[in-house]
Amino acid sequence: LPEVDKSFISYQHHEENALEIDGSHSFTYGLEEDQKIAPELDQGYFLMKQVIKTCEKEYKELKIVFDSQIQNKNGLQDEMMVDNHQISIKNNMSINFAIDNGYYDIEQKLMQKICVDLNLPAISFFMNIKNYDISYFKVKGKNFQEDQMRQLLHYAVILYNLYKWNSQNSQIKINPIIQNLNLTIKKGELIGIKGSVGSGKSSLFSCILGEMKPVDIQLNSTEAKPLHFDYSEEESIILPITPFIKVYGKIAYCPQNSPIFSSTIRENITFYKHFDEEKYNHIVDICCLLPDFDIFTAGDMTEVGGRGVTLSGGQKARIALARALYNDADIYFLDDPLSAVDAHVGKRIWNEAIMGYLISQGKTVIIASHQVHYFKTCDRVLTIESGTIVEDAINDKLLKSISYVPPNMRSKTKYQPNQISETVDLTACQQFSIQNETQQHNNTIQLPLQIKAGKLIQEEALTGVGNISRKTYSQYFKSGRKLLLFVYLLLIVLYQSTTQFQSVLIANWATDGYQWTKNEGKSNLPPAIESVFQEMLLSHNSNSYSIVKQVTWKCYVQTPNLPEYIKNMLIPFSNNYYYLYLGLGFVFVLGFFGQSFSMMRFNITAAKRIYNKAVNAVLKTPLKFFDTTPQGRIINRLVKDTETVDFVFARFFVLQNNILATIIGMMITICFISWPCTFILIPSVVIYLVIFSRYRKITPQLKRLESNSRSKVFSICQEVLDQLTTIRAYQCQANFREQFRTLANENVKMQYYALTIPRWLNFRLTMIGALMTFIIVALAMIISSISPEMAQYSGIIVIYGYAIQQQMNGVINMITNAEGEMPAIERMLEYGTLEDECKIQDEFIDKNPVTQESNQIGLKISNLKMRYRSELPFALNGVDIQINPTEHVAVVGRTGSGKSSLAITLFKLYQPEDDHLVELNNVTISHMPLYDARRKLTIIPQEPYLFSGTLRQQLCEFTRNKAENLPTTGLQRIPDAKLWELLEIVQMAQYIKDQPGGLDCAVIGNGDNFSSGQRQLICVVRALVRD
Repeated sequence: LPEVDKSFISYQHHEENALEIDGSHSFTYGLEEDQKIAPELDQGYFLMKQVIKTCEKEYKELKIVFDSQIQNKNGLQDEMMVDNHQISIKNNMSINFAIDNGYYDIEQKLMQKICVDLNLPAISFFMNIKNYDISYFKVKGKNFQEDQMRQLLHYAVILYNLYKWNSQNSQIKINPIIQNLNLTIKKGELIGIKGSVGSGKSSLFSCILGEMKPVDIQLNSTEAKPLHFDYSEEESIILPITPFIKVYGKIAYCPQNSPIFSSTIRENITFYKHFDEEKYNHIVDICCLLPDFDIFTAGDMTEVGGRGVTLSGGQKARIALARALYNDADIYFLDDPLSAVDAHVGKRIWNEAIMGYLISQGKTVIIASHQVHYFKTCDRVLTIESGTIVEDAINDKLLKSISYVPPNMRSKTKYQPNQISETVDLTACQQFSIQNETQQHNNTIQLPLQIKAGKLIQEEALTGVGNISRKTYSQYFKSGRKLLLFVYLLLIVLYQSTTQFQSVLIANWATDGYQWTKNEGKSNLPPAIESVFQEMLLSHNSNSYSIVKQVTWKCYVQTPNLPEYIKNMLIPFSNNYYYLYLGLGFVFVLGFFGQSFSMMRFNITAAKRIYNKAVNAVLKTPLKFFDTTPQGRIINRLVKDTETVDFVFARFFVLQNNILATIIGMMITICFISWPCTFILIPSVVIYLVIFSRYRKITPQLKRLESNSRSKVFSICQEVLDQLTTIRAYQCQANFREQFRTLANENVKMQYYALTIPRWLNFRLTMIGALMTFIIVALAMIISSISPEMAQYSGIIVIYGYAIQQQMNGVINMITNAEGEMPAIERMLEYGTLEDECKIQDEFIDKNPVTQESNQIGLKISNLKMRYRSELPFALNGVDIQINPTEHVAVVGRTGSGKSSLAITLFKLYQPEDDHLVELNNVTISHMPLYDARRKLTIIPQEPYLFSGTLRQQLCEFTRNKAENLPTTGLQRIPDAKLWELLEIVQMAQYIKDQPGGLDCAVIGNGDNFSSGQRQLICVVRALVRD
């Protein structure tokens, strides 16, 4: 696994301190060398280089235009209104238009307004060099002002592209996230960390764990260094670094996103540690997990999907906390572990898990949270602002308390479970009632045996068994264009007919089989040309090169004036043979390229339709599919299997068809010119078919097994990348390496079998081919001595007999290889048949028509029942709610009680039972098409997610669709003023203004360049902007 650079971190022992950080260093996630990619490794480098050449050419032309317009002060609009500011265009039209002003201030607003007026993608789209397309800026000549604005935008984009290209090798500005860090923590202390959203609380933990790098020190370790290309002979000498982060003990980390791995709940908690039943039972009890175990079908042995898709946010948080407690570390980093749990559960966790279990044993606990009311029992409270610890306050009230125990004395009091004080009665009563309800509910439900086993992720079923079915072939051929298939069949017949006829023509040419030479008495050339050819023939000597020339010229001229030694070597023939051979050669080339091109196009169209159908089906299938299907399995099919369909299968399929057509053509030719050979060819074909029929059952099955085993490798790779920080924090890299190697070995076994079994086939085919070739040669010799007419074809018979055996060997290999890749098509076709949630909704509407129009003002939910899968109990069981207009309603309940289930059921991400009704403002949205119904609702999810792109694309649907070339019908661009107003409401405006690009600042996948709280606030704005 990739490791982080920890050369500045030391792990030692200290009697008093648990953690020391000195030197006032600053940290960030990536240094300058991490952000640069060598041109040799950048796939888009050469593409961008071509774009820059175009920009340089266009820049020279536009600069002349704008310089002349500015100098003459005509033809250019003087000012434009942008956000109530008068902006002078002429003053900004200079070579330093984008460079001097950073391109992020007034100029960006001006360009954005031009994009709006011209109905073009947002300016952020053009700020990516790869998106440059000169067609956006072509002058139409219909409106002078629009043409002027289009040229102005084009000029600005070119300037920015040139500036960005020229500065990409310059110094990259690194903004530290954690600054001037100095911190000392005693053993046994309870430290609280507070700060606003995005202040750096989570980054402080990442810094200590080594996930961040110091910006003011050059590291000397070889771990995790990026690839670089330095060809200089001088090597820079870097002095050894004295560690300035000193960790005195083992670390357990509970991150804010509550990482859950695809395994059982027990395995998630123990996390490769020895299972201690007494310790385990106590930890899950103080983490309030026992009531959840009663609800789960198999208790703590219930499987949870990747990222805990089957768990609520509170359940994931408590499982992640239980993992940290079970790890039995010395120092605990808890990143807002109580944010996803309710107040009563949070209070019990604080009292029993943190205070009663950790602190009482003398463990050091550093906890970051927005719930600062818990910090009254902390020894110290750190306040972070903009990545700097601005306050390190000692809890004076706690020091004066009579019950206060100093940190260095806490570990001397051994923890006993019966010493923990009970929490408030309300919590106990609530847990008692939940347990009673759960027991009663479980007594009334009989679960299938396999569900009681807690199995969630089902083994990937084989798409077929043995041979590839005719249905699969039929679906594949139906996916391509039938006209291309017809043209291919026509051309391959023409191509093979021409090839075989050329061989027969040569034999008849040598013997004048068509009597053309005999019937011709004179040359068809003009006398002058014939005399020139005669002189050329006579002027050459008898070497082989000259003889070839003379034979070639002889086809044009018939002359008696040749020497005797040449006459004896030349066979007179008609020019018609030569013309016919040339014509067949032209048809051969046309047929070869024509059939190759038509089949290539057919494969492309078929593969494209299969892929589009599979992707559309995956995007539209209900969420229950993703609960039981690992991401790696989906990635495997949509990436590796797609590659197989696009390239590998197509190549084998084309070769198979060409060789098969060649064999058929040769056999037909031999049957016509020497029919006795059929007695040898037919048995040999039968033998080949018998061997092939047995072998073809093995190859597809091996490919299916290999594909299934590869899916598991993809799944663990995806999981490790998602949770790499947690794996490193718990020092479990070796465990995941071992798990990966086990899965990789299974995949390699299947590949090894797929490579070795063809050797068995090739050996037997070669032996059979050698025997058949010997028999055919012997038969040709016998026939030539018996039949003079067939003797002239003996050479063709021998050549074709030998070639057929070789081609039979090759065609069987090609057919088995092609069939071996067909399971990829099976798997893609299978994904194309997934359930469509839109069709499910349409069927529900047809089966349950609305008898009367809704007259409900507000929201009314009637008899809402939902279960996540058909074999599971109801997550919602007959919910009835009525909410009047303008009312603000809070839905409360214990974690896992169904709060999130209610929200996602309203969006019909999981299909509820048929007899339900949801009415909203005189509209029965439960009986509307899914897209229309979801447009009437908005949601701020418990786990915020942001897509890669820009912030504007997250908030403005019109901009997002425009940038991604999606339909924008019915959408309107959201004004910047409204976006800034909403960002101001959630107190994110100033932070966004400080980012490069403002509203067009970059957002990487999942919004990982924002903190969890900032992502949540952006999701709030995204919900509010929809009105």
